[in-house]
This record gives sequence, structure tokens and C-alpha cells, in this order.
Amino acid sequence: MKFGILGSCISRDIFREMKLDHLVGEYRARTSIHSITKSHKADISKINFPESNFQSKMVKHDFEKTELNLGDCDYLILDLIDERFELITNYGSVVTLSNELRNANEIETISNYVVRGSDKDLKLWKIAVKKFSELIEIPIILHKSRLSSELNHKNAEIMVDYNYINAMNQKLINYEKILHEELDIIGTIDVDSELLISDVDHVWGYSPYHYIYQYYEEALRQIFEITNTNKRLKLEKNNFTLHTERNYEQFLSKVTGETSDLTFAYYIFANDEIVHKEWYSSNTEYIFHNNYSKDVNLFTKVFIKNCFNEVITITSEN
Repeated sequence: MKFGILGSCISRDIFREMKLDHLVGEYRARTSIHSITKSHKADISKINFPESNFQSKMVKHDFEKTELNLGDCDYLILDLIDERFELITNYGSVVTLSNELRNANEIETISNYVVRGSDKDLKLWKIAVKKFSELIEIPIILHKSRLSSELNHKNAEIMVDYNYINAMNQKLINYEKILHEELDIIGTIDVDSELLISDVDHVWGYSPYHYIYQYYEEALRQIFEITNTNKRLKLEKNNFTLHTERNYEQFLSKVTGETSDLTFAYYIFANDEIVHKEWYSSNTEYIFHNNYSKDVNLFTKVFIKNCFNEVITITSEN
């Protein structure tokens, strides 16, 4: 199972924090639905790119209206945090004036496409969302987007801009109402406001959309609930058997059972001491080169992990 993301770090960080990056397929940030649905490309020859490869790629996609690559994705998670950016027409088409674009270029006179949050904006937004709906062929999960005005602990250097946060959250509410009207949304990630707290020590730095760990933990729980995903699928101990076979030169450990889409790590013990660790791979068997005498008890502990990083162990003594 894989997820595509059109949005921002509030959705991508769910999988990063939970160490489930391998579940993310396409990730597109720093673009607006207004921009991505425009058919005419912007003139990319007139801009400087950010130094970061990721940031450059996002700006390039926004300018060139690159289609989302969702071929290997089962669901699309959509959040609107990057709709906080203004939209400009300086380069021959509508583009997102992200921080990455602004910081890499000296744009002396900005030509705005529309005033964000205005009646005209919402009218054009509805048209863009209708077009967007025609581009997506997989189920859409909406991640309810809100900026946080709470901090997980006090920091004298951080000034919370309550007016900006309240105004932006109202815009996001208005955008989301139209999403619900125009898109076939199978579920909404709606984390309780008690967990909508900014992490002052977040890996990306403080921001009203960089949250505490518990936020992402709850968001992931809701994703699995929406998709009817059983995290412990295939991880019942009685679904596996560990066979061992020993001779003078080799000690074979082999796992049988429902082993597809799982990974295995092998810990070899001599009596009660770990003498070898074979790290996770898809191999259902491991051969340890044995040079121990018969009076040494060799046995194996196997760690079995699924794609959600859930782990069980099975042990077989020789």
C-alpha cells in the first residue's frame, strides 16, 4: 500500500515521524490547486532555482504543471497548508509564490493572480477543484488543515501571530467546504484540537504547522481507520514456523508460513550469547557458518517485520 500526497509537511511528516517513509509514493508540495490545474506552463527560463534539490524539483513541477505520478499509489492525501502562499502571474502563467521561489529570485513587482480568500478566489477555486477532480482516479483522503496557536512549551523568542493564524484558518475552512462539495472524499484526517500544538523543537524548526509527535501518531491511526488497514496483518506467531538444521559447517534457520511482503532479521545465539546479527531482508532463510562444537547450544531468534514497522519474534532452539 502506498500513499500519494498533494500538500505539505503536515501530511508528509506523519510518515516520517512514524518511520513509514516507504509507504509514500508521490509527494508534491509548494503548489496550489489553482496552479496545478492550469494548462499553460510558466516560463521557467526566467528564474533561479533554490540550492536544495527537493525545493528545486517542487518549483519546477509548479511551473511546468507536472501531473501527479500516482500510478503506484492507492490513496491520495490532500492538505491545503501550502494554499497559504500568494499566486502570481509574473512568468506567463499562474504559479505559487512559495518561500523557495521568493528567496531564490528578486521579484521587484509582483503581479497577483487573485486576492486569497476573496469571493473571486473562491469562485476560481471551485473551478480549479472541479478540474482537479477529473485528474485523480484514486480515492482521496482530506487532511483537515489548521495552523496552531499553541506551543508545547514556552519560548521567549517565538511570537505567535494570532491574527495571521485565525485569518488563515478561516481561509482553509472556506477552501475545504468547496473540496467536500466537488471531490469524492472517502475520509477526513481530523485530529482533535487538543493535539493541534506546535513543537518548538521540531526537526524543521518552529512553525504553526509543525506539530508535536502525538499529532502525527493520531493522524496515522485515522489513516489506517479510513483505509480499513489492519496493521498486524500476517503478524500472528501461529502463522509462522522456524526450522533449524545443524551440521559441522552450517547452521540453517528457515521461516515458513505467510511470509510474503515481510522482512526478517536473524539473531544467532551460542548458548545465551548473541554471536551474529543478520539485519532485515526479505530472505526467509539464513545460513550461519558454524564452527562451534556439539556441546554448544545454537539457536535462532527471528524478528519478523511488516510494512508498518510492527514486529514479532519467534525462537527455535536446536
